[in-house]
Amino acid sequence: NNQDLHVLKDKFKNKTAVIISAGPSLDKNIENLKPYRDKLVVFCVGVAFKSAVKHGIIPDFVAVIDNDKNIIDIPEISDVNLIVSTYTCCNIFELKPKRFFNYHTKTTPACTWLAKVLGDINVNDYEAAGTVAINCLYSAKLMGCDKIILIGQDLAYTDNKCYSQNSAYAGFNINESKKVEF
Repeated sequence: NNQDLHVLKDKFKNKTAVIISAGPSLDKNIENLKPYRDKLVVFCVGVAFKSAVKHGIIPDFVAVIDNDKNIIDIPEISDVNLIVSTYTCCNIFELKPKRFFNYHTKTTPACTWLAKVLGDINVNDYEAAGTVAINCLYSAKLMGCDKIILIGQDLAYTDNKCYSQNSAYAGFNINESKKVEF
């Protein structure tokens, strides 16, 4: 019942996209996004969705890979388009977003099989590299966005924190032994 994301191919040609990720730097940088919100196409990874909403930013698109629905189950879900991977947890489909869009990664054998069976999915349009932030990046590129800004994409730990204080995984920290604990 969902449309494949390629129906939005080049829909936002020459627009600037922002990808909101859940790294600890999101807490100090998200306010910088507010004055420009209406001029951007905003993508958000699922675990950062609650944090974005808490700061008054409703993304245009929220992407999830394998998350349980509790990660993004807040009333504002009805205001966003949800990009779901083929192998997303099935209870995500109980949510009521504005629209669902399928993201069939070309590196997943189940997706290539599905494309062959259905015959109308071009999996070559769907790049993947294992993280939902990469899915957002490739979604923005597929939709024609030519400038892409990353917020909260730390790739490191800040003050022994792995995630933004308002994200779904806010409780994860690095202990003295350099191990992640919750």
